[in-house]
Amino acid sequence: MDLSQVLPTGTPADKLTLTGPDAIVAQARDLLSDAIMIHNGYTHELEVLSETEATGIWAMEDRVIFPDGVGCPFPFRRSHNFGRYYEDYRKVDGRWKISRLKLIRLWQELS
Repeated sequence: MDLSQVLPTGTPADKLTLTGPDAIVAQARDLLSDAIMIHNGYTHELEVLSETEATGIWAMEDRVIFPDGVGCPFPFRRSHNFGRYYEDYRKVDGRWKISRLKLIRLWQELS
């Protein structure tokens, strides 16, 4: 699985193009383990391309909050975001798996 992110400025986010589930989990754990997170996906549009391939688009909203007293790896302690996930899926051994995920943040408020 590949994961990439684009910020509202249109530029890719530093350190957020990752390949493989282990790299994705490690990055999230390193950056966000002390954060309170609320993450929602809405109104999916799924298209089955073949018996083994599909695509999806999901609207998303999330909030990330680093409470006072915990470490924060960013120059902000709160983030509120809206965007879309663009995903590719592959059927492997009878189960659907995400093969590529791109998050484009359309709006971001940092404080």
